[in-house]
Order: sequence, then structure tokens, then C-alpha cells
Amino acid sequence: MLTGLYIDNYKSFVNLNLGFENLNLLLGGNGSGKTSVLDVLSAIQKLLSGTAKVADGDIFPSSTLTRWQSLHFQTFTLSATLNNENYVYHLLIAHPNAYAEGPSKSQVRQEALEVNGRSLFHFEDGEVTLFKDADSGRSNYSADWSESALARVPAHRKEHQNLIRFREFIQNIIICKIEPLHFVSDAVSEDAMLAKNGSNFACWYRHLVQENAELLSEYFNEIQHVIDGFKSIRLEKVGVETRIMKIKFEHMDQSYELQLNELSDGQRVLLVLYAFIYFSAHHSQIIILDEPDNFIALSEIQPWLMALKDKLEEGLSQVIICSHHPELINYLGKDAGILLNRENGGLTTVKSVAELPLQEGALPLSERFARGWI
Repeated sequence: MLTGLYIDNYKSFVNLNLGFENLNLLLGGNGSGKTSVLDVLSAIQKLLSGTAKVADGDIFPSSTLTRWQSLHFQTFTLSATLNNENYVYHLLIAHPNAYAEGPSKSQVRQEALEVNGRSLFHFEDGEVTLFKDADSGRSNYSADWSESALARVPAHRKEHQNLIRFREFIQNIIICKIEPLHFVSDAVSEDAMLAKNGSNFACWYRHLVQENAELLSEYFNEIQHVIDGFKSIRLEKVGVETRIMKIKFEHMDQSYELQLNELSDGQRVLLVLYAFIYFSAHHSQIIILDEPDNFIALSEIQPWLMALKDKLEEGLSQVIICSHHPELINYLGKDAGILLNRENGGLTTVKSVAELPLQEGALPLSERFARGWI
């Protein structure tokens, strides 16, 4: 699981330290930085997947520098525990032309990974030192400053399995802000990862079915309790490679099917939210969600939260949620709340809700939050 994140000189974050447990709810008003935390995690994930350059618009361009500072460096440190081993990943981004006209020339100045205090990988000023797991052996070579050099270490290298384990752990994290309007019914491939907006849900589901067919019964049974008339999902073949996701319903002893894009926004969101719980728990994945309560009714939130907490006890590794929905605040806030606060457009500060002086029997936590009392 992720245990900590340090961010410096990124948007409103200056020397910000976040600690994570297995269940986390990021709270804060609009503009406090909740989504920015997820943006940092997503950017690191893309870098370590080898799918992005550091100057890309959704990674670490110069426009993400803290505006009231004139520093040219951004620092990120990500901590995680895997198989009882403590990993620390460090990333230093330089912006040599940050305050000049022209395109961003962001570059990786330093990148390092260690486990239990022992170096696995170190990149600095274009030079890599790669350490073996079992002994003191090492290799040195040059690498590109514009991307993650750690992402380019071959996955088949047996002497670097600790590094590969950490990299795959980061790559497999699900980071999602569900936008049902972008969903498509066509499953043209089997996608191992869900897109950040959930648009490829049909393709992701197709992959899940191939890998975890035995979990479908439990998944369908749960969906039947939250979507009226729901019976099942099938993928109808319409071409050599393409399948169409169709959802079967029953009403008054009559059955009918709708394509995914014919469902309501809320129904599509519920399909994804429960897929997270029932399929991701099986793989002990980490789920990071930005406002998952959008598009669904108040009465639909708490059953999902209850199922979520149950799965955390059964195998789901970790959940981080960004939200200011009253139901989530009241249900999770006291024990799992992390409060981000930003006064007068300045830097973001962080507090654990559990450490705040909250009186028992007072107004609900969501009401105190809405009134600005916490």
C-alpha cells in the first residue's frame, strides 16, 4: 500500500506531507488541492509506465510550479510498503526555462528508488546507477532526461526484481474520475487498465471477464440490489475483434437488453464502482477515486461504502477517495478523513480529521465542514 507522499513546489503544495492508511478520504473546499494530489499520483504512474515525457501537459510542465515562488525545482517522494518491504521513490524535476517564453523544457534531474534504506536505482544529471538485488553489483549508463529512466529498466532482469515489483505496483494502481458521458459500448480490445475517465469500461470489463469469470456471479448479484431490474451483462460479438456490451433487464416477466451507452449516467457509474470492489479486491489493487459520488443518488452511496469497507477486510489493498459529499464525510470522515485547507489562495495545509477536537453529539461532521468550523 501507499504510505506517504511528499510534494514541494507543485501548484499550491509547498513542503506538503501526506500519510495514507488503507482507507482514506481527502476532504477540502474547492481549490484546496484534493484533485491535485491525484494528478501527482497519476503523473508519477504515467512516468513509471514509460508512456509519458516529463514536460507533457498532464505530467510536470513548468505551468505546475507554485506561482508565488521563483524556484526552478519540484520535489516528489512516494513511500509504499510491499510484502513487508519499505520502498521510497524520489523524483526531482528541473525547469531551466520556467520563467522564459517558449515551450516547457522540464527534465528529470534526479530519480531514485530504495528498499529498506538500500539503493536499487539512482539517476542524476543523465547518468544511471543500477544496483542488483542480491549483492553489491551495479551497472552505470546514460539515460534520457526527458522521461523516467527507471521505467526503461527491462522487466525480465531477474537481478532487479525489487525494482520491477515496485514499478508494476505503481502501474497497477487504478486512478479514476468517472465520466459516464464518455463511455462507449464497443469493446474492441481487452484492456488491462481502466482509463482515467472510465471511458473504456467495456474493454476493461472484457479483460476482467477473461481473467476472473468466477467472480461474475457475486458481481451480478450485488448489482441486482442497486439497479432495478438488472439481470446480467453479456458481450455480443459483432465483428472479428469487436464485442458490444449489453445489459439484460427484466420487467413484469419480460426481458430486454440495453447497450452500455443507453443506460443512465448513474447506472453506468454504479457498474464501475461495484466492479472496483469485486474485481480489484481479488487482485489486491489500490483504488484512487475522484468524487465517485457524482451522478448517483444519496441512497445509492451508503450501500457502496458498506460493501467497500467489507472488501477492505477481505483483500482490497487500499482506497483513496476525494470528495466533499456529506454522506462520505459522515461515514468515513472521522476515522479516514484527511483535511486539506487553503486560506486566501495560498499554500495547502493538511490535517488528520481524527486529530481535530471534535465533540461527540455535536452537529454531523459534514455540517461542521460546510459551515467552515473545521
